[in-house]
Amino acid sequence: MRELESADGCIMVVLFESRERAQQNSDRPETNEWYRQLLTLIEGEPEFIGTEVFRSYLT
Repeated sequence: MRELESADGCIMVVLFESRERAQQNSDRPETNEWYRQLLTLIEGEPEFIGTEVFRSYLT
């Protein structure tokens, strides 16, 4: 998603089945490599926000 108030900003949302699955993904070498590549493309560091789905319309 692109931020309306910031032409250079974007929002990425990634959903996992559980916190454990999210941590498993974070621990993968491929994820670390992707993150390092991302840092070369952006200014500053991304902000990570922990959330949970409290209502889903997909089920």
